[in-house]
Amino acid sequence: MSDFDSKRSNSRTLKTLLAPSVFIQSIYTKPVIIQSIYTKPVIIQSIYTKPVIIQSIYTKPVIIQSIYTKPVIIQSIYTKPVIIQSIYTKPVIIQSIYTKPVIIQSIYTKPVIIQSIYTKPVIIQSIYTKPVIIQSIYTKPVIIQSIYTKPVIIQSIYTKPVIIQSIYTKPVIIQSIYTKPVIIQSIYTKPVIIQSIYTKPVIIQSIYTKPVHSQCLPC
Repeated sequence: MSDFDSKRSNSRTLKTLLAPSVFIQSIYTKPVIIQSIYTKPVIIQSIYTKPVIIQSIYTKPVIIQSIYTKPVIIQSIYTKPVIIQSIYTKPVIIQSIYTKPVIIQSIYTKPVIIQSIYTKPVIIQSIYTKPVIIQSIYTKPVIIQSIYTKPVIIQSIYTKPVIIQSIYTKPVIIQSIYTKPVIIQSIYTKPVIIQSIYTKPVIIQSIYTKPVHSQCLPC
């Protein structure tokens, strides 16, 4: 692409981003670095076939539908409601701050590292088929529905009521601090290590089909 075509393309992109509402459909077949600020509602449908680094700030509602077939690093700040539907087929590192309600529906087929701070209600529906490390802080009510088919390490702090419905088919290490009421419904088909501190009433409904080692305060 010539320099003139590049400038024209950049100008077109800038105009699109500043439009009242944005509909973006992109296919990336080469490595890209994306740094974007969205101040209007956007719908993003993307297919990434090469490594990408995405750094975005969303100040308006967004709907994100993405397929990642190469490693990605995603650093995002969401200040408005978001709906995220993603399929990850390669390793991903996700660092996100959510300050508004979010609905997250994700399928992970490769290792992922997720570091998130949720300051508003969230609904998370995830399927993990590869090892995951999840480090999350929840300061608002959350509903978490997850299926884990590979080893997971979960380190979470819950400061608001949570409903957790999980199926674990591989070993898990769960380290959690609950400062508000929680309802936990879990099925464990592999060994689990659970280290939990409950400072409010809890309802736990679990089925264990493999050995468990539980360290609880109070127990």
